[in-house]
Amino acid sequence: PLDGKQYYMAALAPGWWVDEDGDLWLCDQVTKSIMRCPLLGFDPHGSPRYEWAKAVPVVPADTSPWKFQPTNLKTTPTGDLYVQGTVEGNRDMKWFWMGGTAVVRFAPDGARRWLRVLPRVTVSTAADGTFWYTGEGSTAKVTMYTDDGLMLCEMAPGKPSGYVSGWIDHALGLYAFRHPKLQRHYVYAEEDFYGKSIRYRIEGVETLRRFGGKATR
Repeated sequence: PLDGKQYYMAALAPGWWVDEDGDLWLCDQVTKSIMRCPLLGFDPHGSPRYEWAKAVPVVPADTSPWKFQPTNLKTTPTGDLYVQGTVEGNRDMKWFWMGGTAVVRFAPDGARRWLRVLPRVTVSTAADGTFWYTGEGSTAKVTMYTDDGLMLCEMAPGKPSGYVSGWIDHALGLYAFRHPKLQRHYVYAEEDFYGKSIRYRIEGVETLRRFGGKATR
């Protein structure tokens, strides 16, 4: 109970994220919405202060034909949300219940930029501000995408890891960042069973080019 009210919220593992401003984000499994709980400061012990009464829905439950249901999310420095979840007719995640079958990118105000249905069930997502990534469970395969959803490459355990992997089995099992000076992109993938992580380094992305045109008949 809080302020005489009862708040029912639930998250899958973890379904939570803390952005760079300290705000809490929740993929609420009760309302099927995405909530933001703002940081209200710190108490005398230096612990962050939050109040559920201050939480606000940023992305309401999806009423489109996709019926997207969020499972977990990551934010970027620009405020965009990369949200993993499931869509209507494609919700079977078997034992990777903390993952998803689709990823949606939302603007800071909650407007949907795009939705991409994935070819396989994934466990985790990550975003480095330029690209975004998905991590699969038992194969530990990592896939790299452009910010608008174009698949670029796939990465998997290689010779340094003995070509094997312990599973990525958690939504926080993937992390990505761009080195500010070297302009290299790094991805860290969890190695749950063997108690380690695999680091991937991506170079040469500056050579990528986009081409556009019109098709006529």
